[in-house]
Amino acid sequence: MYHYADAIEALADRFGDDHVLTHDGVHRTWRQFDDRAARLGQAFTDAGLQPGSKIGLLLYNCSEYYETFLAALKVRMVPFNVNYRYVGAELSYLLDNADCEALVYHRSMAGVVREVLPSLPLVKIAIEVDDDDGAGWERAQRYEALLAASVPAPRIARRPDDYHLMYTGGTTGLPKGVICHVEPWSTGLTAMFATNVLGLPAAPMTVEQLVATAQALRAKGVVPVVMPASPLMHTAGLANSLPFQMLGGRCVTLPNRNFDPMEIWRTVARERVMCLIIVGDAFARPMLTALEEAKARGETLDLSCLKIVVSSGVIWSQGVKEQMLEWIDA
Repeated sequence: MYHYADAIEALADRFGDDHVLTHDGVHRTWRQFDDRAARLGQAFTDAGLQPGSKIGLLLYNCSEYYETFLAALKVRMVPFNVNYRYVGAELSYLLDNADCEALVYHRSMAGVVREVLPSLPLVKIAIEVDDDDGAGWERAQRYEALLAASVPAPRIARRPDDYHLMYTGGTTGLPKGVICHVEPWSTGLTAMFATNVLGLPAAPMTVEQLVATAQALRAKGVVPVVMPASPLMHTAGLANSLPFQMLGGRCVTLPNRNFDPMEIWRTVARERVMCLIIVGDAFARPMLTALEEAKARGETLDLSCLKIVVSSGVIWSQGVKEQMLEWIDA
């Protein structure tokens, strides 16, 4: 088995100048991904956090979400997802329940962060990712400035019992943090997607096999490009996109904060997305309507790149699947 951070470091060493993250037209290479995450990991350590410290991700979909998740695991800390729709008491409960010691959030959410964090004494550092022109919270560090001021954390040996938390949405009561051990989670997810989704003859079970698999895919002209149309703060978006990344692929995230079916299709065509992650009929039905409307106004989209659509979370009915297959060869 292999640890996610070990896998990314090995892939960064092998595919350094290739693109791994794309957000709003901005591409980041494997080397940049690894370096930026290492710098953020060192910033957590410099703030007094230790292995096992909990780090909250209060972020919309963006490259920084993947960077923060990797940064925490690099230094054996525990990233956890935070629903960006939470306000006041909801956010306070979640951060307190998680024993949060660091929070990375978008500046547009500074208002609720300012309201909540002063009553949570465990939090040692708050870090703002720039997404608007607001003043932000005066007690927070700026994400890019912090990375620039930090040296990359050294690579270390990780442990099989390292874990991250995936908080449930609270539909069965208050949200609960589900423990996900990193090595079996990384290896199992990637093995499932490698064999069941990409149809590879064998699942990579070591870091060396993972890099070799990514090299073999490239030799065939295949670099998996995955786009979670659903939020990364939900398990569906993050857990279904990371296996493609660990197979040497690129993760594309959408900048718009509201569901925009036509923008999803346009981004698929523009970024040559191979795998699209959706949430059942709730996404698929309006996406089909958008394709019909585009056809009616004469807009054509090259969707030949799209070979896999992954759905989880709610029902994806057979009839809607069949309608989608009229538009894509997946």
